[in-house]
Amino acid sequence: MFKRSIFPSTLALLFSIFLYNPGFADGLSESGFHQSTVDTSSEIKDITWSDVAAWKFIPGSSSTLSNDGNWFAYWYTPNEGDSEVVLRSTRDTTEFRWKVGDPGSTWGGANAVQFSYDSKYLAFSTYPTFKQRDETTDRSKLPKNGLTLVQVSDTTSTRYENVKNFAFSGESAAWLAVHLEIPAAPRDDKAAGSGTNMLLVELGAENTLSLGNVSEFGFDKSGLWLAWIVDAHGKSGNGLQLRNMRTGVITSPESDKAKYRSLNWHEDGLALAFLKEIEHDKWEDNVHHVIGIRGFNRNSTEKIVFDPLYAAGMPDSMSVSPNRRPYWNDGVTALLFGIHEIEPKPASDKKEASSDEDIEKVENGAADSTKTEEAPPKAYERKEKPDLVLWHWEDEELQSRQQRTENADKNFSWLSIYHVNNGRFVRLADEELKEVSPNRGQRYGIGRDDRAYRLDASLSGQTFSDIYTVDFNTGERTLLLEKFRTYWSAMPVASPDGNRIVYHKEGHFYSYDIPRAITRNLTENLSASFIDTENDLNQPLAPTPMWGWTNDSRNVVLRDEFGLWLVPADGSRATNLTPKAIQNRLRHQFRVRMDPDEKGINLREPMFVRVMNEYTKETGFVRFDNGRAGAQTILFGEKGYGNLMKARNADVYLFTREDAIEAPNYHVSRNRNLGNSTQITDIYPEKSEYRWTAGEKLVKYVTDKGDSLSGVLFLPDGYVEGEAYPTVVYIYERLSQGRFSHSRPSYPGAGFNRTMYTSNGYAVFMPDIVYTMNDPGMSAVWSVLPALDAAIATGIVDEDNVAIHGHSWGGYQTSFLITQTDRFKAAVAGAPLTNMISMYGVIYWNSGSWNGAIFEASQGRLNAGYWELWDAYKRNSPVYYVERVNTPLLLMHNDKDGAVDFTQGVEYYNVLRRLQKPVVMLQYVGENHGLSKRANQVDYARRMMEFLDHHLKGTDAPDWYVDGVPHLDKDDHINSRKAW
Repeated sequence: MFKRSIFPSTLALLFSIFLYNPGFADGLSESGFHQSTVDTSSEIKDITWSDVAAWKFIPGSSSTLSNDGNWFAYWYTPNEGDSEVVLRSTRDTTEFRWKVGDPGSTWGGANAVQFSYDSKYLAFSTYPTFKQRDETTDRSKLPKNGLTLVQVSDTTSTRYENVKNFAFSGESAAWLAVHLEIPAAPRDDKAAGSGTNMLLVELGAENTLSLGNVSEFGFDKSGLWLAWIVDAHGKSGNGLQLRNMRTGVITSPESDKAKYRSLNWHEDGLALAFLKEIEHDKWEDNVHHVIGIRGFNRNSTEKIVFDPLYAAGMPDSMSVSPNRRPYWNDGVTALLFGIHEIEPKPASDKKEASSDEDIEKVENGAADSTKTEEAPPKAYERKEKPDLVLWHWEDEELQSRQQRTENADKNFSWLSIYHVNNGRFVRLADEELKEVSPNRGQRYGIGRDDRAYRLDASLSGQTFSDIYTVDFNTGERTLLLEKFRTYWSAMPVASPDGNRIVYHKEGHFYSYDIPRAITRNLTENLSASFIDTENDLNQPLAPTPMWGWTNDSRNVVLRDEFGLWLVPADGSRATNLTPKAIQNRLRHQFRVRMDPDEKGINLREPMFVRVMNEYTKETGFVRFDNGRAGAQTILFGEKGYGNLMKARNADVYLFTREDAIEAPNYHVSRNRNLGNSTQITDIYPEKSEYRWTAGEKLVKYVTDKGDSLSGVLFLPDGYVEGEAYPTVVYIYERLSQGRFSHSRPSYPGAGFNRTMYTSNGYAVFMPDIVYTMNDPGMSAVWSVLPALDAAIATGIVDEDNVAIHGHSWGGYQTSFLITQTDRFKAAVAGAPLTNMISMYGVIYWNSGSWNGAIFEASQGRLNAGYWELWDAYKRNSPVYYVERVNTPLLLMHNDKDGAVDFTQGVEYYNVLRRLQKPVVMLQYVGENHGLSKRANQVDYARRMMEFLDHHLKGTDAPDWYVDGVPHLDKDDHINSRKAW
């Protein structure tokens, strides 16, 4: 229903909800037509739902460019079925493919396709086939994942079975570690270890070594060292082992009859840390030690052991937590880890013998002269306990929220640090300052305490915190900001050296020098506003984003409404990097991070930025050189450009280009101007066989409140100028930025797919909506109806055959609009909020929080509770105007919806039914806010199209719509429908 929140921590979950906007990427073009030149002869087919399963795409997270830039590897997967890994040359048309099975819901992921550092080898995971997944009901019996290793020069490959994970040996690229998976040990075998075999494959040589009982492993950055943890049966030989990959020498710096876990290399490979778990006769919980090994850059290594039971300053009844991975600070002088409470063992019930004579009496069973009379029998106690949850008005968090966070709360640990050189332990976080985040260098950190404001935050959604700086040498805390409004984009961000922070407060950015305790307002003298003017929620002075620090810790890059500023942290003169951004209406959207290992923005390297023209929605990339003002435009136009990446060791760049007609294929360029590019993928080779769309048109309009907005009108395939077409209006909030996005045919979780409709003779209109506080529903009326008038004026939209559809927040607006107008011939509302008053007080079950906070601080756009704004809540609730509804409605709402309570759909359905309004509700049993089960996705999508075809195209009404489906006939009805 609602957008992702701008709030941190607890409330972030509250607003992290399923949102479906089909086919959108951030979108830039003139408002004229952009029409297809595709052949529209009779041989071209409409896309049907049966075509969708085989439609393939490249998941954005599963593509990688080799470091030398010569090869591109990507995951190529259908909507349903077995995937491929494709290896494609960036220099010519050479291409190789391997079948890799069906990863299920994982999509392979970025780590499933890897090049070696020297670009000579490619490794990727393989999975059970789609058929195996479909036919195997017991998931434990599915084949295990595998691994394929490819030598890029000649594509010879080696297959490994039963693979848990794998890794190349860092920068040396000489080895591949293949961690194998074996069936789990019998449950009754308490002595079983978790370790399995691991293969060490020497690349380029016929040499494979086997290591046993490995539970964790990792190469250092250079690839010179391999570390692994042994976890064997009966703990025999457990410990840490190291192999020098150059000499082959294996050492065991730590071994004991104990459990080891959480292996963690230092970022630069100078040290590693891990945990040791031992049983202790004093404590119920096992005790964990932190072990660090440093000196890998020297001739000999040094082992450090932190034993919490003997550490000065360690609180009583606390020990090292197993739930936080330990790590070395940047300087390799301190270990950071978490601590937690542990339970002591109960005292023994036996009387301690005080003398040898007493011991002898006990051992010989002698009578105790002090024996008392036998205690009376206890009253009978029922084993059954009440299933009680007690909700209290002063609970800082709702019981439902506490239940959702139970595991995280149980596993929480308090950040601490052990300074190795002087043996000093410092507890950094405690009950008074629970959240402490280390700055780089780990000399200082930032602490956040929201205890004083937590209850109010859970009530109103307005979050505040007290912000502290923390000295990691002493643990000393300094209050920096009191009752600080904690928007995520306002929170303090530390410099790469850790000595400064920048934050946003009341419309300005400030820097704070921690060692010198100096605060400076960085933006008070700049001719720009750093308040997000597009934020129309109840969030006062919401900030524009900070893009980050430069790597020298001297400057920050800030963004105002449109452009960028390079601002020195010492308060000296700032540079407007984009002096014409506002004049050109060019919104600088985000910086492309080319180096995944960067420690801040390197001004000596080109800075690539994705831009969008706010008026035309054209997109592109610009490049800033040496931190100077005035970017060079390198790609820009009536396309959607994205996914820009660079080879680590070469000037080779990849990017995607798309629009409503053109699929998002990858292009390669060998210069930083992104010129002379060549397309190297063709993800829809079958696209020419199908109708798609004739393009799009940007429609300008003015709302009833005087706001100038845009909407995108996507044309049906075969569009003929002068003809009007049945049209679906799809709504959410601002959608025009997706003008040059591409919509892939898919089974949507919310029923609607843009291309499926334009392929089948519909126009699709997606207008922007802006909001007036305390009138979210009426704002949709004030925006959508003028937008519809403007779309009809183009001559493309058949005003007698227009439907409206939205899901979640769009479903709410759809449900409301049909109470205010009869302009729509049909409506489809997915998971809609329909009664703001009853919805206000119920739980957002996906997070366990309550909806009132969403109304008062987020997408609900009301600034008080309904008892203060009764008229506003009622005025914007569809259920209070049901007598006005004349539009046939298809309503979808699921019984396990954890975002918009199922009762919201039921309530609207029941009152419409009471008035005998034409309404059908689809309930998919067990589904949440969006549909996840494939059969349900297909069923909803088909019924929606059947419903709209009937009302807008005049096709026969489907039987389920005319007569309904009695419960006893449900199975027969479902079985009678054609296979999808």
